[in-house]
Amino acid sequence: MDAHVNLYEKGEKGLVLTGDKAKLLGLLKIGSSIADELVVAGDWRSADGIGIHIASALIPPQHAEKLALELSREDPFQAWLPQAEEYNGGGESLRSEKVPFKPWIVHPSIEARLDETDPLGVTSAVRRLYFTKAVNAISSLKALDPFRRTWADPNGRVAARSEAWGHNAAYDEEESISAKRLVCSSKFLKNVLLKRRAELLMLVILRRYEKGFGSRESQYWHTTAVVRIDQSLDFEFYPGAINKPHAMKY
Repeated sequence: MDAHVNLYEKGEKGLVLTGDKAKLLGLLKIGSSIADELVVAGDWRSADGIGIHIASALIPPQHAEKLALELSREDPFQAWLPQAEEYNGGGESLRSEKVPFKPWIVHPSIEARLDETDPLGVTSAVRRLYFTKAVNAISSLKALDPFRRTWADPNGRVAARSEAWGHNAAYDEEESISAKRLVCSSKFLKNVLLKRRAELLMLVILRRYEKGFGSRESQYWHTTAVVRIDQSLDFEFYPGAINKPHAMKY
């Protein structure tokens, strides 16, 4: 329910994408400080239909501030952070490299097969996000069930919850709603940052999309922000684009 938020706000000429710092941090479960847990990755839609993309990666402390500022200034369509992938149980592999960022989250790309047409199911249930083997090894994390929904250490302390929700299309003209988030314990995050001698950069991208009709082209608007978290779990917020229209080149 905490992911079911509204991200439009009233502008001078109608509704616009929010650039409110508190709302953007709220998507990460961050308030005035980092509490017991935070969202470190995810893709879902807000209650008012805005696409939400959250990514994060580890970064050496000496580069963190400079790269956080640079990332916040990138074109929203070009801004990205590296991630690992898994293809149908074939093990994790690096999707693309972006030095000196280090990916720490795996994004499975698994086919739903027969379940793809189940209107009571959702594809993201078999594509739950999880940490790389090297990161899990820091606290000896293990999944508590075959679907990798909850990850805990040998003492039973929960370090992460991999959430999935939505539904598959019941009819050809209906759009599927597939959503996912990886929620991380702040204690586990601090342990990872200390052991890896790293900081965490988090990228938030909001995307508003209007489908083209007739001679009118499809249109996009974006709001972006970057959050840098140090080894003490103090954070800094870097605002990016706010309700920025995307100019289509083709």
